[in-house]
Amino acid sequence: MSELDEFDDLGLKLRSDTVLFARIILGFNPFPYQEKFLKDESKCVVACFGRQTGKTTVVAVRAVHFAFTNAEAVVLVVSPSLRQSMIMFERICRFIESNPYTAKSVRRKTCTVVELRNGSRIIALPCAAHRLRGFTAHMVIVDEAAFVPDEVVTEILNPMLAATDGVLILAGTPWGRNYFYKAFTDPDFSVHKVKSSECPLISEEFLRKQRECMTAEAYAREYEAEFVEETQSYFSQNLVQRCLAPELQLYDERDVLTSQTILEGEYYMGVDLGKLQDYSAAAIIEKKQNGTLELKLLKEFPLNTPYLTVSGWILQAYKTFRFKQVLIDQSGVGEPFLEILKD
Repeated sequence: MSELDEFDDLGLKLRSDTVLFARIILGFNPFPYQEKFLKDESKCVVACFGRQTGKTTVVAVRAVHFAFTNAEAVVLVVSPSLRQSMIMFERICRFIESNPYTAKSVRRKTCTVVELRNGSRIIALPCAAHRLRGFTAHMVIVDEAAFVPDEVVTEILNPMLAATDGVLILAGTPWGRNYFYKAFTDPDFSVHKVKSSECPLISEEFLRKQRECMTAEAYAREYEAEFVEETQSYFSQNLVQRCLAPELQLYDERDVLTSQTILEGEYYMGVDLGKLQDYSAAAIIEKKQNGTLELKLLKEFPLNTPYLTVSGWILQAYKTFRFKQVLIDQSGVGEPFLEILKD
């Protein structure tokens, strides 16, 4: 049974034509590269898109169409964190709610699950093994796939599709040499690579400004969808990625820095200063009793943030964390900044 059966002949076309479904039912007119993605019927798909090219939107359309045209289907949206999965999930829900017909087809909706009258479910999940195991899926969407550990895809997500001959969609922007990269170079995957310059909504002037304020490698990665290593990075992207723990829950700075509570634990802070071309950033870590270092809070300041504002934030954080040590990059403005803090 399909949610489109009442449309008769038009329903048959809508079931088989994702682009037509997008236009008539969801009111979405895709760009040419999005249309190509929507028409792709491959079981293994890579969507390697530059920034702000409509990746989330077009993948959401694909998920809605699949759920509406396949009864009892399970569509999973998986990202490095639940917050990121919710971005995709909320886009999906907005599409469903945009049309009275699709809206009335919803049987049940929670914060992370939407169930249709035909029994299909779309579920948003974080990248945590204990939350992922146990599902059998017909479509798995991995958003920000470059930051999802390889073993999560190979050992947990791929087996979900074994009995259903389901669809795997890996979407994201390039980073490192991981499963996303391997899929990008695998002939068994249908690959869609889209540069930001292909999006009609992004001006050449905007891209020119981005090229001026970013390294060549960062620009190629973020806006040209190229897998490149950051030549000026001390640590390789693969090494950084192996340190990632997707299930890690960071403190909300609005909660911890505005409270009067002094947190127990052994905390350290690292500060990297930028201003015009680089962001100033601060990382707070906790040293556990077993010697493990765990990231607790990460702060990225907007470009052009005054150093006095940065120092004020650090002093406010100190009141909560009582750092054992604060480490500041002394190159560039680091040394005079340290004098500001001492004063």
